[in-house]
Amino acid sequence: MKNKSDRNAIIFVVSIWLIMLFMAITCLVSYGRNIPLSEDWLMVGPLTGNEPNLLTWLWSQNGEHRIPLPRLILLTLLKITHGNFRVGMFLNVFTLAAMSLASILVARKLRQNKTDYIDAFFPIIMLNLGNWADMFWSWQFTQILPTALGQVILLSLLCQPTLSTPSSAIIAGICLVSLPLCGGNGLVFTPLLIGWTLYCSILQIKKLKISGISKWIPFFLLGSVVLTLCLLLFYFVNYVKPDAYPASKGLGMTLKTAAQFLAIQFGPVAIRSWDLFIFLNFAFLLPTIFVVISADIYLKETERNRALVILLFLAISILYSLAIGNARSGIIAEWVFFPMWYMIFPIPFFSAMFFGWELFAKSQWQIIFQKSLFWLVCLLLPLNIMTGFTLFGNWYDHEMDSLEWDIEAKMSISQIAQRHNDLLIHWWDEKELADHIQMLCKDRMTSFTLLSQCQ
Repeated sequence: MKNKSDRNAIIFVVSIWLIMLFMAITCLVSYGRNIPLSEDWLMVGPLTGNEPNLLTWLWSQNGEHRIPLPRLILLTLLKITHGNFRVGMFLNVFTLAAMSLASILVARKLRQNKTDYIDAFFPIIMLNLGNWADMFWSWQFTQILPTALGQVILLSLLCQPTLSTPSSAIIAGICLVSLPLCGGNGLVFTPLLIGWTLYCSILQIKKLKISGISKWIPFFLLGSVVLTLCLLLFYFVNYVKPDAYPASKGLGMTLKTAAQFLAIQFGPVAIRSWDLFIFLNFAFLLPTIFVVISADIYLKETERNRALVILLFLAISILYSLAIGNARSGIIAEWVFFPMWYMIFPIPFFSAMFFGWELFAKSQWQIIFQKSLFWLVCLLLPLNIMTGFTLFGNWYDHEMDSLEWDIEAKMSISQIAQRHNDLLIHWWDEKELADHIQMLCKDRMTSFTLLSQCQ
């Protein structure tokens, strides 16, 4: 009977994962356009061979972000596909799909190879079509990658909290070193993760004589810590503080923005009811902290370390939210709501909350509380999808339709740049945009090849 129950749970969870992935790919094929959008245009110079210094370009700032690793991955894929900007969209979707599948498998492993229906939580929050801007905007891989790295480290630490196996050490070490190469979103993870990795390496050095401990692991971890610290220091060499965002309007606005950031883990629907979702976030977050701290975890070292990992990621979530609050409260006050492309940032922290209940909920009411988190994200799914389409999807589809009609009508490049400047990249002037469109035309890339000048 137990095997049948597990089989049914596996079928349910995998079916949800496949359905969510199929819906995302279907929407991508139907709506995704092979046209650069906003920061996608930064890829055009190196893609077409018009970037004189590739290394300088890779390390250059985009706002407060230095993002050489995701830039290099995107550029490589664009070169392979001859400038098809939908490749980044597919990369976004499949990265989120891989994250959710890995989370399902880790949840199963932590239950001694048993799947639960509530594991569908992961594809629902990660492949949610409400996250339209994150999935169907190629450049967003620069933000999805650090989120994915944070999620992978969380999963690795839950499987092996002290990183004492070769696979866990290698995965966590590589992810840790990669985070500073992924901009500010990666930097926020690093201070506390460096501390934990250092703790793991010291712990293993003390146990080197124990059979089964590979001698190279603690030194590999120490090397990862040193390299990450070097990258952190190098990150701020010749760093220029961007002036694109207004300064924070005070501590109150910073804290409000931080609370709003934590609330968007429930999806874009939170934008429409801040007070409710800020309350819901703390209604789950604070009990999670209480359950993890108060659980009877002191009888077994592994469980104690897992509890500390959960608390570590919840602490990172607070640090992350305060960083967002300080950096973005000025512009959020002007925009009124968070940009749609921020929705995936809290995924590792939402996952840590889920795993906290999974691992340490003991009483019946605690288990019910955990399941209520799953049912809440299920109930919010249709609302999130509708909100995503309303706030980004419909706008994107309408504006791209208008642009493609003008392209098919053989409108001149200068006219295209003038008419669609706000859509394509609003902070460039029309001449700079027209020059980059011409670069794409000469290399016969993207939908712009239909323009008369490209023939």
